[in-house]
Amino acid sequence: MVSQKTVGGLLAGSALLFAGILYFTIQSLTARTQVLGCILDTPGCAQVATGLSMSHVAVGFVSAVFSLGVYFFFFHKEVSEKKLSEQRIELLTKVLTAGEKEVLAAVLHQEGILQSSLAYKTNLTPGRVSQVLSQFEEQGLIRRVPSGKSFKVYAAV
Repeated sequence: MVSQKTVGGLLAGSALLFAGILYFTIQSLTARTQVLGCILDTPGCAQVATGLSMSHVAVGFVSAVFSLGVYFFFFHKEVSEKKLSEQRIELLTKVLTAGEKEVLAAVLHQEGILQSSLAYKTNLTPGRVSQVLSQFEEQGLIRRVPSGKSFKVYAAV
């Protein structure tokens, strides 16, 4: 995953490079108008006027890209996948029952815990643990791996 600072730096740097090119283009068009002694009806002046008009649009574009780059570089907060997982778990625990919270906490605390051990640790029946784990598996919170007559349970978040 590319960091926001990297993206911001690339955007701001690209905008500055393009702004430099744009500056020299505007200077050359302005010099050309002076050489041609442009008045609106003079041949070749319409092309120069169009070029200058487009350069003003380009200045707006460069300003927008530069501003976005500065925002990403200085102000945008990084959100890691781990942080998102923690936020998802925190939000989820608000709607879980006490038994479901215990099961999830045990799985998060001990990766690869046996499903049969979860019943013992949480004081839930093996059937209830199986139901809870099936719900969690459907929601993408855990994954179960066969281990003998039981399953090892891993957090998927």
